[in-house]
Amino acid sequence: MKSPEDLPQIIVSGRALRHAREGHPWIYSNEVKHPDPPLAAGTIVRIIDGPGHVTGTAFYHPHSLIALRILALGETTPIDRILRDRLRSAAALRETLFPGGPFHRLVHGESDGLPGLIVDRYGDAYSLQALSAGMDRHMPQILSALEELFHPDLVIERNDTPLREAEGLPRRKGVIGGSGPSTRLIREGDAVFEVDLLEGQKTGFFYDQREARAFLAGSSRGTRVLDLFCCEGAFAVRAAKAGAVNVLGIDVSDRAVGRAAKNAEINGVQERCEFIAEDAFHALDRLQREERRFDRVVVDPPS
Repeated sequence: MKSPEDLPQIIVSGRALRHAREGHPWIYSNEVKHPDPPLAAGTIVRIIDGPGHVTGTAFYHPHSLIALRILALGETTPIDRILRDRLRSAAALRETLFPGGPFHRLVHGESDGLPGLIVDRYGDAYSLQALSAGMDRHMPQILSALEELFHPDLVIERNDTPLREAEGLPRRKGVIGGSGPSTRLIREGDAVFEVDLLEGQKTGFFYDQREARAFLAGSSRGTRVLDLFCCEGAFAVRAAKAGAVNVLGIDVSDRAVGRAAKNAEINGVQERCEFIAEDAFHALDRLQREERRFDRVVVDPPS
């Protein structure tokens, strides 16, 4: 690992620096002077202004529209320290937001000062996703920091998303730390879900819809609920646990529907839940012909 003083330098425009100091996390390709020959994707560089002053550090990509993903402004800080400090800060924030609940998104990329990194926590298991070449290049240091700070019993990488293609990164997934089952039980509100960190969607569970599911649960008592693109049944189960009279979940995936049915059984609401493997648009046509009516409809389609 190079010392901060030995890092390659990239000159950026004054306009880009103004935006960065205002909080924008990226600097675009047309706002930098690219080195010749080009640096490797994911190289950590020092950001230099026109007069030659060091203004921060960033991940560099020679071919992406996002040429620089900012790590720090001002003093140049080693990447190992940045990773540890930002992970500690992210964990402290989640402890405030979700006290005593070890089931949450621990790191949300640029929002936590770790550009292109996603970390989801499932109790003592962690699921990672590196969406930038810089984070992908530093996966060993990320794993080391996680093990030092949180002592996980299992770490899985879910780098099988097509989003990585924009950074020229290959897809892969698997266990990169620890051992044990990839299927875990998590709690959200008054519901329990079985999630598969290796085979579930994205990093295993859609933590980002927590508030939306709570909102649905708060207005579901006595209602009939249709959950389209139900995936593993999180919306459906939360509604049923909150007192929905009946819930119909539709998803094209047999695997997802099977896991949704199991989650309904785990929560003791299987008698009020029905899950069907069917294309959602075909199902809507059929339900209209059957004159089915619902009080709440959830539509959460894939991208």
